[in-house]
Amino acid sequence: MEIKFDGAEANQHHIEAYEGVESIAGITRVAGLVAHYAATGKVRFRRPFSQDIKYYFERTEPGSLGLIFSTVARNAGQANALADKASKLLRRVIRRATGQVAERDLTVGDTIIPAGDIDVLAEAVEPSLRRGHAWIDSRGKKISIKSDGYPATLLNSETREYLETEEEAEELDVQDVSVGAVNVNGRSGRVFFHDLGRTVPFRAPKTATARTIPTLSRFLVQYADKTGATVNINFRRIFYPDQRLKRVLIYDCYPIEGRQ
Repeated sequence: MEIKFDGAEANQHHIEAYEGVESIAGITRVAGLVAHYAATGKVRFRRPFSQDIKYYFERTEPGSLGLIFSTVARNAGQANALADKASKLLRRVIRRATGQVAERDLTVGDTIIPAGDIDVLAEAVEPSLRRGHAWIDSRGKKISIKSDGYPATLLNSETREYLETEEEAEELDVQDVSVGAVNVNGRSGRVFFHDLGRTVPFRAPKTATARTIPTLSRFLVQYADKTGATVNINFRRIFYPDQRLKRVLIYDCYPIEGRQ
């Protein structure tokens, strides 16, 4: 994997230390999260990640400013296939997370990675990808990420703007969902949208009804017990600029028979 900085001071072969290191840390964390999925088939939102595949910093390259990372897989017999899977998936996830490609499955060898999984990965990497844009504070700056033989993926002021922009739906909506996670103190978590085939992050504003968080918590237990129970939420959708669902604000939550 190569991370290359172009524009502004990078043209003199150096970058501002703090912002540059922040961008490198964000991008390499994205790579580690994607590599974890490539190795395990599971999405993690935080460390620790799988030890089956890692990225190691090796050297810098001539040019504006390029950093080279080697990909090392623990299982030597599957190293090439795993590294290729991680590289191809990394490119797709970054492009999906920054609005550069539409929703679709990804084929790697004889494996098909569902579009829903890619969207969950795109959501999982978003905080790190925002960090990866730390150095990009003007239109003249860009960072390219070249992943083991695949065309480079570009981060620039447009991709930063995409990540930082959101549009709030005017109308409230009602839908039946499963509850995947609840942080009671943070009034946040994740709910599973069956029509999307994936979980979506939520936040319950202070204006939400008093029963919202307790009811969500109760149905989280149902989810953990695999009862299949679902619950209605009254919510507002928050979108990315291309209308991809980013998160929801839940104002009320109730069993179907408890609706008032």
